Amino acid sequence: MDATRPDATPTEPDRLAETIDLSETRSLDRLSRSGLGGGRDGRSIGDDPAPPHVEMVQGSVDLSDETRELLRVRLRAVAVILLVGFTAFFLRNQLLEAEGAKRFLAVDLLHATTLVVQGTMVALLGRRRGWPLRRLRQFELSIFGSALMFFAVAHYSTTTYWIERGDRVITQVMRLGDPPGHDEVARLVGVAAKLLGSIEGAVIFWMVLMILYGLFVPNTWKRAARIVGLFFLSSGVVQTSVMLTTLGSRSLVRVLATFEQISTNVLILLLGWLIAVYGSHIINALRVQAFEARRLGQYFLRGRLGAGGMGEVYLAEHHLLKRPCAIKLIRPDRAGDPVALQRFEREVRAMARLSHWNTIEVYDYGRTEDGTFYYVMEYLRGLSLDELVDRHGPLPPARAVYLLRQACDSLAEAHAAGLVHRDLKPANLFAAVLGGQCDVVKVLDFGLVKAVGGDAEDSHVEGTAMVAGTPLYMSPEQATGDPRLGPRSDLYALGAVSYFLLTGQPPHQGDTPLRVMAAVSREPASPPSRIRPEVPADLDRIVLRCLAKDPIDRYRSAESLGRALSCCSCASDWDASRARSWWESHEPAALSPASPPAPLDPDPG
Repeated sequence: MDATRPDATPTEPDRLAETIDLSETRSLDRLSRSGLGGGRDGRSIGDDPAPPHVEMVQGSVDLSDETRELLRVRLRAVAVILLVGFTAFFLRNQLLEAEGAKRFLAVDLLHATTLVVQGTMVALLGRRRGWPLRRLRQFELSIFGSALMFFAVAHYSTTTYWIERGDRVITQVMRLGDPPGHDEVARLVGVAAKLLGSIEGAVIFWMVLMILYGLFVPNTWKRAARIVGLFFLSSGVVQTSVMLTTLGSRSLVRVLATFEQISTNVLILLLGWLIAVYGSHIINALRVQAFEARRLGQYFLRGRLGAGGMGEVYLAEHHLLKRPCAIKLIRPDRAGDPVALQRFEREVRAMARLSHWNTIEVYDYGRTEDGTFYYVMEYLRGLSLDELVDRHGPLPPARAVYLLRQACDSLAEAHAAGLVHRDLKPANLFAAVLGGQCDVVKVLDFGLVKAVGGDAEDSHVEGTAMVAGTPLYMSPEQATGDPRLGPRSDLYALGAVSYFLLTGQPPHQGDTPLRVMAAVSREPASPPSRIRPEVPADLDRIVLRCLAKDPIDRYRSAESLGRALSCCSCASDWDASRARSWWESHEPAALSPASPPAPLDPDPG
């Protein structure tokens, strides 16, 4: 389901439209003191509030999809890190008056080329999403390949230069014949320091690159081992090339290249390889576990839509059908409550019995291995009637009639099946964009549904002395706790919803649930036309008849109410064509292709 108002704690006036259940409180006085009042928000204690605006991404949802997006994000992060590092060293090198600068001109050019490659990768990976995995792997090769190439060329060039330079210095000292003076020793020590610095710097750079790859790029540990192993071997290839190039110039190398020095460098690189591979393995295992935790059987959870006192609703997609859906989970703190579980099961069974176009459709129901109960229902785009009025003000009478007639059709099927909704309110009626049509009403949330006349199971589930419903929209008999609720109680609630749609306020108000319910039971509602004069007289009479205190004075059935609405003088002033025009001009996002929601956590594959 789609909505636009984010979850928030209701303010004091907003709580007047909440569902109350006195079986969960010690008394009405305690409820009153707690300040659980109402407003026009339409949220319910124990049922789901209007969810935030979330759309569905089309296509497959599996571990590889998560991997692709995570790989894009991580590659861009690596490219940024390398770009910053290469830029800093490039600027430093230009500021230093390094000896042999001309000889290292090729290295500087390659350095600049690497900067361009890293900058290009940052731009490409940040500009768009949806890169195919094959292209992302090509970007991966460009990012790490260019860095590795620069390290290899820089290490080869600088190391061979200082080996040859050291050999020349030693040769010059030997030709003098006399013991070397201070200047000669200083020159020789300086060359040796440069050579050791070149080698140690290369080892550090290689190790950083290996760890960056292992910890940032999502991989299996086997693939990480192979790739990082190539980094390790490349350092050996470069060193071998240096040794072959300087066969005749190793006087300084024979002194410095001790077993201790060589083994230390090798062990450092091996340590980097192990850190990279093991880190990749641990991170990948944790991501897989997180991914599996977000699956319910064949359903993958994309993001949370809303939460209430009874459960949480998530946007999801079926793994094989690729169909967007909404999944309601019973809250963990209620999972051990047998009454809550029976209500949850009763809700989904009642919804599964109904098949009318204007009733929310249930796809599946089940229990996971860890004991989580859930049911799966259709995912809707649009606005609840509560949001519709809150955003755009009271509706034109013709549009209100158009929506209410559809709600009557849904209730007619439910009542014929012996079910009473008991919690009709603007927040539980949804104006959807569905099947190419706009203003398609869907009746939601059957959490308080009850069989007409009740039965032993209902009594066991609800307990004794129970008043359940939303004070601003419950009927007088519901407010007084009459257990013999019938379909006409729902017609009263639909009349109260009609009043809200036409005027922007419920028929009765008060600052506590007790006062609201007292007004519902005793005070007659004023005609909607007193608040909004453009409401036609015949529609005025229909609404007031629905709000009659005695159920006998109301319409006999949802069908008869629907027929009365269809005979209103304004009934023909709103149709599917006008509905579409309204949505195109006021809520075009509901008509646009679905966009992906923010994921709970990026997961790999």
